Amino acid sequence: MYFAYPTEPDVKLYFAGLLMAITSICIFIGKIPKLIRAILIFVFGFLYAMVYAHIINTPQIKQNIYDQEITGVVQKIDYTDKNARIYMNVSAKDIGAGRGSATVRLNTKDTKHIPQIGDTVSATIDLFRPTPVHVPETFDWAQWLYMNGISATGNIDNIKVVEHSRHTTIPYMRDKIHRVANSFLVDSLILGYKAAVPKVDGQIWTVTGIGHVWSISGFHMTFVGGWLGFLFYMIFRSIPYVTRRIPARIPAMACAWCGLLFYLILSGIDVATVRSFLMATLVILAFAFGRSIISLRNIAIVFCVIFLMNPHYVMQAGFQLSFMAVWGLVWMFTVIKPKMPNNKLLKIIYACVLTSVVATVFTAPFVAAHFGAIPTYGLVGNLILLPVFSFAIMPLVMIGTIGAIFGIQTPLILADKVYDLTLGMAEHIANLPMATISVPHITNTTMLIFIIDHYL
Repeated sequence: MYFAYPTEPDVKLYFAGLLMAITSICIFIGKIPKLIRAILIFVFGFLYAMVYAHIINTPQIKQNIYDQEITGVVQKIDYTDKNARIYMNVSAKDIGAGRGSATVRLNTKDTKHIPQIGDTVSATIDLFRPTPVHVPETFDWAQWLYMNGISATGNIDNIKVVEHSRHTTIPYMRDKIHRVANSFLVDSLILGYKAAVPKVDGQIWTVTGIGHVWSISGFHMTFVGGWLGFLFYMIFRSIPYVTRRIPARIPAMACAWCGLLFYLILSGIDVATVRSFLMATLVILAFAFGRSIISLRNIAIVFCVIFLMNPHYVMQAGFQLSFMAVWGLVWMFTVIKPKMPNNKLLKIIYACVLTSVVATVFTAPFVAAHFGAIPTYGLVGNLILLPVFSFAIMPLVMIGTIGAIFGIQTPLILADKVYDLTLGMAEHIANLPMATISVPHITNTTMLIFIIDHYL
């Protein structure tokens, strides 16, 4: 509600901080009625969002800048299907944004002369002020940039490396893997570049309802964690010194968690990936200590952690879709508790179908609100196409990423061929009549009433 407010509330920062501190203390004091506790939590969240937004204090340029020579350090590089986005740390004074340093995001079509992470470069840039939302209660680009610490966006040209980086960091490693793999599948499924998939292909995946596979989240974490857990379990089972003292699953889960942590960092630490990693961490801990694995409490804990990291995450489509899908699944298997078939194969098929149905239903209102359309055949797409990603494309890409480091490209070539076949299947689904249903704009008030009425 704070970020949906049209103007900044006229409240002094020190007063908001003091009130937030008092509210947080009152929440944990003794036994108070649930209604009062709920109100206190709501007030705390509103004030925390306000204080956090002021503390960020992202530098803002006062006017557009054209053809300016500037020197900065390359922080991060995102690759799309046609160009690259370079994130540079520059002096805020050099771009007329006050004191300190500022981060700018710059597009370049010259993908053959991209600097490396950590390089100090000089270049000619054009910078543009972030434009606010044009249609009320829709995506606010300026707000998103501010909350993510980006001062301005623009274009970059005539890049010259002043000093090469001598440090090996995770962003540097991501960039190296991108260069040796030279595959948009690796960029999307392993490195977390959101716009690496060709735009035409992305539209087809969205229409078929599986566009979520290109945003690293629960699907990817489950797959990677499952394979790592199985691999380390087999390794530790073969070591008698370990199995005589503790169950092999305990060290296997610990190693799988370390692998997931590395995957989280390697993929760029996106909000959906953080949510999935935290959920996986709670599942591993619950399993290790004999507690309930599937719990609404776990979702609440993860929600609070991510909210405290950056309260603006709750406004992002990925966050909302991710949480609603998981919330629906946990609700289904803990509250409804559907009866499963006795046959193992039928049980797996039934669980997959039920999972797709629940996730589709619970995320449909948010898909409509954010994208203005609902994929009619989303359930069909998930049931037919998602298994191909699970058991063919994803394993080949994982193996191919490791192989590419050593100069072996065969698994990635096979992954490309499987991808092309799967894309052909997706095209047939996307070309069916009434593949998408357009919906009118849904206001924030409507969504709030809908959530309270249907979910709470």
